[in-house]
Amino acid sequence: MNETQFLKNLQQKAKVQASVDGSSPLPQWARPLASLVGLHYWQFLLVISCIIAIFISVWLFPEVYATTRF
Repeated sequence: MNETQFLKNLQQKAKVQASVDGSSPLPQWARPLASLVGLHYWQFLLVISCIIAIFISVWLFPEVYATTRF
């Protein structure tokens, strides 16, 4: 493959990549957050599960967590 064919092929792949990048389902500002969650998904799941567990336990058993005493 000569140099001109290689450059044409590279330009075509760059156009495809630009169209894929432009048609992403996520907005530009959410991509770093999605990348962070994707890289550290176990830690993310741990934090989210603890928050949900605390919320559900307070919601289901409000008498345990009541602040007023009679």
